[in-house]
Formats: sequence, C-alpha cells, structure tokens
Amino acid sequence: MLHTNVHSWYTHSTSFGSARPSVENLPRLALPFYPRSCGCFDYERGFRREESGRQKPMVHLFWGVKGRGRFETMYGTFDFREGDFFYLLPFDSWVSESCSSSWIYRWLTFDGESARTFMESYRIPHHPIAAGRCPERLFDEFEQGLHVRTVFEWRKMVALVCDILAHAVECREPEPQAEKIVEIAMERCRLYHSDPAFNVNALAEQLQLSRVTLFRIFRVALGVTPSEYITELRCGHALELIRGTSLSMREIAARSGFADRTYFFRVIRKRFNASPRELRMGRAGGGALLPE
Repeated sequence: MLHTNVHSWYTHSTSFGSARPSVENLPRLALPFYPRSCGCFDYERGFRREESGRQKPMVHLFWGVKGRGRFETMYGTFDFREGDFFYLLPFDSWVSESCSSSWIYRWLTFDGESARTFMESYRIPHHPIAAGRCPERLFDEFEQGLHVRTVFEWRKMVALVCDILAHAVECREPEPQAEKIVEIAMERCRLYHSDPAFNVNALAEQLQLSRVTLFRIFRVALGVTPSEYITELRCGHALELIRGTSLSMREIAARSGFADRTYFFRVIRKRFNASPRELRMGRAGGGALLPE
C-alpha cells in the first residue's frame, strides 16, 4: 500500500513526498508516460544535496515556492527562486544548495519510455524560467492521485502534468512589448553599467517599470535577473581592462562599475575562478558572457 515517506534528507516537518508502489515497475496501462512521485522540500540555508542520475530514469519538474537556492547541472549552474520553474531529464545528475533561511519548492516526477520525448517536445530551456506563482493545488491533486491509483486517476495525473506545464509555458510567453523592453533595458545596462550608482532600481526607474516586472521579463527573455546581467557586463568590462591596460586594480574596479574593491575581487574570482592579478598574468579566465 502506498504511503507518505519521510526521507532522511527532510529537515522540516513541512517537507513531504509520496511515490507509487514499487517505482521500478510501470503501471499496466497505455499512457504517454507514468506518474512516479511528488512532494515538497523545505531546506535550511547551506543545505547541500547531490543526486547521481544513474538511478534517476525519470523527468523531474521543480517549481519554486519560497526563498532561493541553486542548482548545478550538466547544463550550467543556476539560481532558483520563488516563482521559477525548472526541469531535468532522465539520468541527469544535479547538486542543489539552499541560499536562504528557508528554500521551499514543489516537485514531481514521471517516467516511461516516452517521458523524455514528451518533455523535450515543449522546448523549454534547460535553465529556470520565471513562471509565476506555483500552482500548488495541481501538485496536491497529483499527489492524491498517487494514493488513489484508479485508472481514472492515472489518466488524470497525466493531464495534471500537462496542466502544470501549460501554466509554466504560458507565463513564459512574451508580453506584446516585452521584447522591446528587454532590448531597451540591455542597451541602458551597456551604457550605464560602469557607473557604480547604476543598479536595478535605477534601471526600473528609467524604464518606468516595477522591479517585479523587470525581474520577470529578464528571466523569461535571458534566463538571468537584471542584477546578474549588470554584474556580467561589469565583469566583462573589467576583464578587458585587466588584460588590455596597466591600470591599477582599484581604478579598474571603479571604471567597470564596482564601488567596493573587496567586492570587485570577490566577484571576479567567482566569475572567472581566478583573481584579477592571475587574469592579468594570463593564467585563467574566459567563459561565455551573457548575450549583448
């Protein structure tokens, strides 16, 4: 009989998970894919979890509910926040780490021979997308179906997965003026990123948009936040000055938009896995910058 499992990695009473009985065996039904498991994770800051894909023959769907965390996958390392949607394909490995005092997300999995093809048919990027508020009711209904397991409920759970994906993709569709707003925002960032006083608040004010709206359209269009985009431009500018001039690091930090020299050193090391002086010596650096 199916029961709710309390796994060893659950650190809060608000974490829970359910799965179909004998997950290795598929139900004897003709379905495009097979519902497997569902739940909610609530992690404390600094909690880190590594998952090998070798024993993960299922598609994972994740939807952020609260707080912020980070996923490291074969597709890259991404922040994952409230309102973000993210997925992994069968046999993908990942590392997740909580970056806030309480990082909560809902998840579900499905498997079967056609699970990968079904998920790939949506052509959703392999990074978190801004999908809006998590439709927790749909996740709850999916979990209830795992307990009932009638033929009707199996088919209903398949429909619920489609419903969840419809919500995620619908929120990803660009607003009529969104593409133009992003173009203007990117141009403003390129013009003003070297000014230490320029930040997301200044950009939102110039565009006469709320921070929430600006955040959402950036995540949909570029897969990053406005702050991350500005920081990446500053890192690119700093790298050019480090390698192409003899300016002091203090002056390079100021010219590339970093008001604080210590913060400049920390960001550069994180971005290029090398200190500014090591970059000047040609010992490291590189990596794709964000689109311009």
